[in-house]
Amino acid sequence: PAEPASTDESGRRRRWPWVVVALALLAGGGVAANGALAEKEPPATERSVVLPVPALVNRSQETAEAVARAAGWKTTIRSERRDGTLVGQVIATTPTAGSRLEDGGSIELVVSSGQTVVDVPTDLAGKPLADVTARLEALGLKVATSETRVDEDVAEGSVIGVVGSTPPTLERGSTVEVVVSSGPPPRDVPSDLAGRSLADATARIEALGLKADTGETRFDEDVAEGTVIGVADSTPATLEKGSTVRLVVSGGPRPRSIPSVIGETEAAATEEITAQQLEVAVNPQFNPTVAEGEVASQIPRAGAEVPRGTTITIEVSRGPEQVPIPDITGAGTPAEAAAILRAEGLVPGSVSGSSEGSPVGTSPSRGTEVDSGAPVDILLG
Repeated sequence: PAEPASTDESGRRRRWPWVVVALALLAGGGVAANGALAEKEPPATERSVVLPVPALVNRSQETAEAVARAAGWKTTIRSERRDGTLVGQVIATTPTAGSRLEDGGSIELVVSSGQTVVDVPTDLAGKPLADVTARLEALGLKVATSETRVDEDVAEGSVIGVVGSTPPTLERGSTVEVVVSSGPPPRDVPSDLAGRSLADATARIEALGLKADTGETRFDEDVAEGTVIGVADSTPATLEKGSTVRLVVSGGPRPRSIPSVIGETEAAATEEITAQQLEVAVNPQFNPTVAEGEVASQIPRAGAEVPRGTTITIEVSRGPEQVPIPDITGAGTPAEAAAILRAEGLVPGSVSGSSEGSPVGTSPSRGTEVDSGAPVDILLG
């Protein structure tokens, strides 16, 4: 009769069903294999069998533990973060695949708890979105724009910050949601600048985050010099922060050109000057060369440009000055009499009468009023 199989050979034959179950688990037949395992639990009296450790890396923790149980091994779990792995994925074993482990031995499974964790930068505010994106991606993070909103201080396209619920640390591969600025809100250009001083209008504009510039100075008959007339015609109703508002400022009324009125009558000269919105001051003066009532001179000169309301002084002739002929009877000689006449603005004329006589009168006679510069004859007696 045939000899009975040896004990070692019998034990190996009885262990092969467990190996088949382990292979089925690795192939994905987890539930069926676990059922088979439960039905074929070997007797406690069987001799220990040494089996090779299968490749469990990249398997799920559940599958790896099922395989270990099927092979009669105990398992311990150690968690570790490692980039490029999934949560619950076996990333290493001890002993390693191919090592031989006896029944009842222990195998350590190193299981991924996810990607490594990085600190979310705290200095992203104010930086351009492209720079923030590059920086976060370099850390293994993704970027998504959660919201776009206006902001007084952050330029358009730059990051205001991360959303408030963002934790200080994140797994690599996580998404950081950022709030991006659409820039400061537009400014309404003030509609009440006309009539303000340039300094006042400038302060009002700058308070809105705009700039002021005197784009044009224009003569205006009704707006005082240095006062704002308004804004340039091309100015829109709203402007971006930092834009320039061009102001039109009054240069006051246009200058007046002084007309020439010399030789005109006082009335005509006055009418012509006041038509230019200038004032007139009349200075009557005796003038032996200009007819009475006519303008002999003017100040300032004709053709000069002066502000509206400037006073123009015109000298109006009163004609020659009237001089009373003086008494010359006290003069001892014709020469002394002539000196007395000259002193009064008169011209000594002819001398008549006794050549040995003294001055006894004039012609016209003493006290008669004549034009200054008129000739007066000397009479001797």
